[in-house]
Amino acid sequence: MEKRKRLTLNGKTLVNPQELRDELDEIVERTMKKGKVLCGMTFEHVEEGETAVACGNEGCEFRASKKGLDEWYAGKGQRRRLCPSCRRSPLTV
Repeated sequence: MEKRKRLTLNGKTLVNPQELRDELDEIVERTMKKGKVLCGMTFEHVEEGETAVACGNEGCEFRASKKGLDEWYAGKGQRRRLCPSCRRSPLTV
């Protein structure tokens, strides 16, 4: 079995290297997706300019990617004619 090198900082062995790796991975991931938002429909990171309000009704501030909203409203069934968040008829589509 191959022995792993211990992580050190200023000559001291780190006690929690996995926790440090996880935190660094999270920082890198956030940096790579800077300026992007998570779409509540597709669960993909998209540019903020690629989002739109879901229905335009007062009190409903749900935003999603235009792609996600297009797929939602293009689907079949009565519930697909309603806003995915507030379940009211959309004013803007």
